Amino acid sequence: MTVKRLRVLQKKEGIGTAIRGIIEDKDGNIWFGTSSGLTKYNGHSFTTYALSEGLINDEIWAIDIDTNGTIWVGTVGGLNKFDGNKFETFEVPKEEVKNAKPMLSEKRIGDILIDKKGDIWFLTDGYGISKYNGVSFEFFTKENGLTDNNVADIFEDSQGNIWIGTFYGGVSKYDGSSFTNFTKDGIIEGIETYNFCEDNHGNIWFSAENFGVYKYDGTKFTQFTKEDGLATNTIQSIFEDNKGQVWFGTWEGVSLYNGKTFMAVSDKEPWAK
Repeated sequence: MTVKRLRVLQKKEGIGTAIRGIIEDKDGNIWFGTSSGLTKYNGHSFTTYALSEGLINDEIWAIDIDTNGTIWVGTVGGLNKFDGNKFETFEVPKEEVKNAKPMLSEKRIGDILIDKKGDIWFLTDGYGISKYNGVSFEFFTKENGLTDNNVADIFEDSQGNIWIGTFYGGVSKYDGSSFTNFTKDGIIEGIETYNFCEDNHGNIWFSAENFGVYKYDGTKFTQFTKEDGLATNTIQSIFEDNKGQVWFGTWEGVSLYNGKTFMAVSDKEPWAK
């Protein structure tokens, strides 16, 4: 499909603000986790589910869908499961952490990852990670491998490695038994890291606040910054399209990488002008 124009969807069309999660279900519906509830777009209209429909809190931070079609919704006030008809509150236990410092709320679920095995990883605010295998929980904190209990992002690559970005401890990779702490070990710079993306060549991309972005090819890291053509060194999102172009949402517009150089989107995609 060739994109010919951009359509802007705003609050007046029925979508909430501060969108922090987007996912597509098996029926082709697009779900948005927003600051004013969970919104479904069926291609024609928007339907929003909020407190009045049973959502535990309107301020959503993360969404994911399991193989049964259940939507897991992480909010400032805790976690919900949604089967398309009703919300169910699901309690996520946390490891005991000394001097925990939640950034917003002790109950906030900052991100959710459902891995290839079906295990669900929950990022808890200031308490590390709670992993659920359907029966019991396993916990990851600074006591057993994390570099920081304030985890910002989590991602599973095609090899089954779990990548973890934090607010104060940089990037780590977990292979199922041990952690490799790239920032802590001085291999890369930038303690605030997130926005993982794997391209079609198997490279892992992620951003480091004020240090631009890194690309990891399985052996070495390559850093790209404003000097290489990025709009800014503060990146908010990374995505690869079906042309193999890597997109970077930044505080100062959108940058595009074609495999060789960075450029503004409007310089490459005419429909973006």
